[in-house]
Amino acid sequence: MESIKQSPHRGPASLYKALSTPRSLLSHPTAASSLLSGSHGRHRRQQRNIKKLDLQRARRYGMKENARFNRIKFTHAGTVFIYDPLKNKEITSYPAAAGKYTGSAFEKPIHLPPYPLPAHAYHQSTNRKAFLHENPRAVTSHSVFLVDMSGSMRCDDVNGARCRADAVWTTIARNYVLDPLKEGTLSSSDVVSIVVFRDTAEVLVAQAPVDYVLFNRILTFREYETVRPEGPGKYLPALDMAESLLEWNKLGSCALSLLFFSDGKPSDRGNFVARTGQIAAKYGHRLTMSCIGMAEPSEDFDTLQAMVEEARDFGVQAVFQRPTMHLSELSVAISSLASSLCTTKTSMIDRRTGRRQMVRTDIVHERKSSVKQDWIRPNHEWKVFSNRDVMNYVLRFSTWDTQRDEFVWLMDSRCVFCYQTVSAGYEGTIETIGKSTVPGDLCHNCQACYICSRCRRPHDPADCATYLQHKTNRKMVVRKVPSFSVAMKHAVFGQGEERIVHQFRFLDDDGNFAGPKWVAKESRFALEGDDLSQQLLRLTYHRDFMRTQVLAQRFATEFNHALDSFQSESRNWPRFRFLEPLVVELVEDGRHLAHKQREIMIEEMLDGEYLKFNNNNGFVMSKGKMTQVPMDPIREVSEDLEDDGDEIVEVTRDGKPVDSIVPSPMCEEIINCEPSTTTTSSEMCIEISKTPVVPYRDSSMEMWIEDFPQAFSHFSHL
Repeated sequence: MESIKQSPHRGPASLYKALSTPRSLLSHPTAASSLLSGSHGRHRRQQRNIKKLDLQRARRYGMKENARFNRIKFTHAGTVFIYDPLKNKEITSYPAAAGKYTGSAFEKPIHLPPYPLPAHAYHQSTNRKAFLHENPRAVTSHSVFLVDMSGSMRCDDVNGARCRADAVWTTIARNYVLDPLKEGTLSSSDVVSIVVFRDTAEVLVAQAPVDYVLFNRILTFREYETVRPEGPGKYLPALDMAESLLEWNKLGSCALSLLFFSDGKPSDRGNFVARTGQIAAKYGHRLTMSCIGMAEPSEDFDTLQAMVEEARDFGVQAVFQRPTMHLSELSVAISSLASSLCTTKTSMIDRRTGRRQMVRTDIVHERKSSVKQDWIRPNHEWKVFSNRDVMNYVLRFSTWDTQRDEFVWLMDSRCVFCYQTVSAGYEGTIETIGKSTVPGDLCHNCQACYICSRCRRPHDPADCATYLQHKTNRKMVVRKVPSFSVAMKHAVFGQGEERIVHQFRFLDDDGNFAGPKWVAKESRFALEGDDLSQQLLRLTYHRDFMRTQVLAQRFATEFNHALDSFQSESRNWPRFRFLEPLVVELVEDGRHLAHKQREIMIEEMLDGEYLKFNNNNGFVMSKGKMTQVPMDPIREVSEDLEDDGDEIVEVTRDGKPVDSIVPSPMCEEIINCEPSTTTTSSEMCIEISKTPVVPYRDSSMEMWIEDFPQAFSHFSHL
């Protein structure tokens, strides 16, 4: 009979550890350990062609569960073994229903021993959990695991594990707790919650810190005597429980992760996709979601895939993974989720100060596909800033001056008193969409603002001096603006590592949308300090981007001029243009002392699908053919032509042929350039494919994503 080894630590702590740790973790028999057998057991083994070594391996590696008469039932490699622990005696054995073609029959299951800990480690873990509950700001991440524990999780068809449930708990303990602890990517400031769902959802672990105590605790879930797979697997109770657990920490400084593991279709009925969308709309980019479906190839996981697509549409970093029936494949899936969580945590750190930033929690997300809807006028989902509204209005527009290297105001064509558009216009250059303007003229004192005929009276001398100073110092420029009445949608349809994106439109005098679609961008992080400090921080935040964007446009202009000065063969080469952004200052609740002023950067929306080719960490999407090239004329090359010298006919959009062009020596030099073999973090190494980039007649060429410049692609919607 096996005995529990005494802990060297004396007292209640060591007693608690011995009682709380399962017997299977404290002492584990080897495959060569002694085992008594009777005549009945030997006779059954001979009848069923079962070796005694198989029984010893079953006791060592098999799934353990209680049987009748205080006996233990082991299942391993297609064999069921009934064992009497008091007498250390074999009772009987027989083949399992799954047969011998099981995962544990082909590969020995991995045995993870518990991490050796002193007795006080359990008290420290309990105290740490209490501290994190009292101080949620100290929590850096919260991971919620939803694990299917239906009866099918008992199947022994995973190579390297005793059953499907054993594979899940092994990979979570090893790849999400043990390995990140050793690597330092997770610590006791990160918490984990574990939910198993059958007919209902049950919380096994609630906001426990990531430490070696949690690792040992998850190891106990591998045994049937602790967590038993049985019954159906219903999705809706699990999603409801996940939503309540994710709401535990409402602070924006906590990164969130959600793992949904299942081995089949849901046993209940419901709109699982819509339920997932409700959760995703609350958190957006702050949430990392992974749905793992692990079963036979014939199993259908359309529900999990639809849930992932719905989460992605709301900006969640969601991925669906279907590993093969091997423990190593599942380990890769779990490790990737831990890496994604680490990336989310890193993106929330201010690179200048090294402090964690607070993500705004007042954000409501909408589907990215909503931008394709054609609205006629704003509804309740939009915030309107109108000239006729004394509460919510546009204060001013600003742009960036590269000569002065600072913001400059756009001259306002509205009356400084009533904010109605004046019909005179400054030198006839300011144009607005609306036609219902009021008569007026420039101020006679400063010549930098307008006063309508109804409000013709001197305005504040201090304001007049400010306008005059800005005009004299060239801090005020004349620029066309579509309108001074705008609308911005409350919900966010796009989100990156630093910015959130709203839909933005200009309005005409009837309150309808006018002109092309625009986007409004602002920081996804909450700002600290008083109103004046926040205003300066917002302007500083936009300054870096606008300076870069305007400077890039200057370089693009010089590049385009250089192409124009070349020979005729370069005239059909593409030209570059960067969008010119503006900063609009909006006033909300203007009559109240506690009114709110927002500085938001806007730019014209580019039609097409939002696609990020790279991220801020240097990742570039793998190679893939570009099916369309956003340039005129578009050259369509027949794909069914072989490299046998056949003529390639190039046509424009209207079907007219394009004159043949011979590549210049400069183009040939670029084409013949060998790709770079080294890449450093201090420079961008662009690998030029051996196939040319520009599709001319004399060469069959293919276009790849990497062959196009990706600078600023993470700022714009493509």
